[in-house]
Amino acid sequence: MDLASGFEQARRDARANYYANCWRIGTDEDSEIWEGYADGRGVAIETTYEQIEQYVAPNEEDVHMGIVRYLDYEEDFTPTGIPYTLYFFKHREFDSEQEFRVVVNRGGNPLLRTDGREIPPEARPDNPGHINLSADMGALINRVVLSPDADDEVRVQVEETLDEHGVTAPVVPSRLTDPSAHSDTYDAELGGAANYEGSEAYLDTLIERYVEETDWDIWGTVDVIQLNQREELRPRTMFVECFRYVDDPPERSEYAQEHLNYEIRAHRVVDGEYQDTFLNDAAEESTAGSE
Repeated sequence: MDLASGFEQARRDARANYYANCWRIGTDEDSEIWEGYADGRGVAIETTYEQIEQYVAPNEEDVHMGIVRYLDYEEDFTPTGIPYTLYFFKHREFDSEQEFRVVVNRGGNPLLRTDGREIPPEARPDNPGHINLSADMGALINRVVLSPDADDEVRVQVEETLDEHGVTAPVVPSRLTDPSAHSDTYDAELGGAANYEGSEAYLDTLIERYVEETDWDIWGTVDVIQLNQREELRPRTMFVECFRYVDDPPERSEYAQEHLNYEIRAHRVVDGEYQDTFLNDAAEESTAGSE
């Protein structure tokens, strides 16, 4: 039995069956991301986890959603159990992407061969290079952000496209060129993806900086969200999301992201003062168990 070669072949062949729809988490912008993925003149669609779950492919089966974990392949390894989990791990050289993925399967998974033989070409799936997913774009899009190098021609094209499809959403400039245009609703930042040392201090510093840098004359509330897989309450596997809001913040149950099967601890700070912490069911069970 050549199990190692069989696993490697199955992982390679599975790529023909999986399609990834990729998003970047947080509202902070990176000029290299703009240049690399939009050629400097593209746009970004802003939405939320909840909206993606609700409005992207609502009737589609075999849809999986989650935050991408970045690994140091010298220290970490990707799981080999459930095939789709492979597509939620990437090398640390891509950690600036801060990616959230919607992964869809077409045609199941390939056979795991242990005899060392290649699967013949005629047995491979004949899937297209891409697929289209249904989506309620009007409900999905909160706003459209122009790239730093976008000109009036791009803005007009975007506005005409939105109007053509009946989507009512503001079109705003990049935060890198005009941060004031984004100070009237919310702000968000992700941390933890690059915490390769598994440091509690790394996460503490990120949270403290975000809260301390908040201008309380503009923002009324900060929510700090800890996300970790069930019973994996460790710094290396924890994400921290920080949100600022001008007006009333959302119900913290909306952060629960039940489709991700995460423990959620949502800490709320109002006008610079800590208020309380919300736990979702998974976090409550974990907390009760540890006590």
